[in-house]
Amino acid sequence: MVYRSDRVVWGAVLFRTINPAVVAGAIVRRSQRLHWTDEAAKEEVFKWMRELPQTDPDAGIEWQSAEDVIIGRVSGDPDHVAVIRSMLLPLGKPPRMR
Repeated sequence: MVYRSDRVVWGAVLFRTINPAVVAGAIVRRSQRLHWTDEAAKEEVFKWMRELPQTDPDAGIEWQSAEDVIIGRVSGDPDHVAVIRSMLLPLGKPPRMR
């Protein structure tokens, strides 16, 4: 049961792009579970970036927010873009599982 009043969750997706100015391309990784905070989703993206062989493990990510979406661009790696998006959990009780 969820007791949070705002019921906001966050999920992350890591894209491999052809054009760094466009957030599109093949999905490299995505969250398997949603996060309660955007900071937890960002930490998941940092973990993914450290696992990529072409990325400097000490490189930072520049985050830009726009409404319910946060876009992250890795310094020194123009081929990858992360997107973190918020979602609201539905109201009411979950349906009964069969």
